[in-house]
Amino acid sequence: LFANHGVHGSHDLGNLLNRYGVPFKIFTSHVSDPDPFAAIRDTFTAQRVVTDLQRAKFALMGYPFPAMGDFAADVSELVAKFGPEFGIVPVEEYITRAAEAPETEAKALAAEYRALYDVAADLTDHDLEVTARAELALRGIVASRGLQGLTYQFTALGDDSRTSTVPFVGISRMMGERYRRTGR
Repeated sequence: LFANHGVHGSHDLGNLLNRYGVPFKIFTSHVSDPDPFAAIRDTFTAQRVVTDLQRAKFALMGYPFPAMGDFAADVSELVAKFGPEFGIVPVEEYITRAAEAPETEAKALAAEYRALYDVAADLTDHDLEVTARAELALRGIVASRGLQGLTYQFTALGDDSRTSTVPFVGISRMMGERYRRTGR
């Protein structure tokens, strides 16, 4: 059986699937292969990535970076090819969320910054609380919209005089957390 005929049914099944237009893959390996399931794991991993992307929600806060084609993404092509949802977050939402962030949470997060990072001596508690409010605003936007990805165009934030700070610390921390969570 192993020498001559072990995969005979695969031909019949492959022919039937092919006739009905059903996509399929056949995985084989040699008996001495040290990891015969590697290709199957890779395929399942790729399928998981595709499925996650199809179900994902992404958003841009602000507007696309003007005159910077290297930063541009054709969102309609991304959505058409892969199927994620893509939205725009108004800068107004960020400003409102930052202003309304609970004071106790902002103070606690500012204290966390001081405990975790080498903070410049000239940064005041107020500076750190403003930075914390920005991070809390980002986290609130991501959570309330169920986003898997958020980007912002920093000049869009800077163009609005009500923006007290650009949330570089918050977005960096959020990316770092995702990095650790996935193990990549």
